[in-house]
Amino acid sequence: MSGELLRQSQDLRALVVAVRLAMQQRADVATQSLSAWEEWALGEADKLDPIMSGQIMSHLYPPVPPAEEMQ
Repeated sequence: MSGELLRQSQDLRALVVAVRLAMQQRADVATQSLSAWEEWALGEADKLDPIMSGQIMSHLYPPVPPAEEMQ
């Protein structure tokens, strides 16, 4: 699960870079609008990223089986 979330966050960050490069030559896109979108998209990438969000901590240790399974 962590690996998939990491890939999704990396894909989203790559999309931000690609859009920024594509839009640099376009006069019909307001810099402020593009910057706002970039900020939002990078924030979403950080939420997905298991390292940035701290989700990785729950994946570092193997699950502990319930007590009845250990008997």
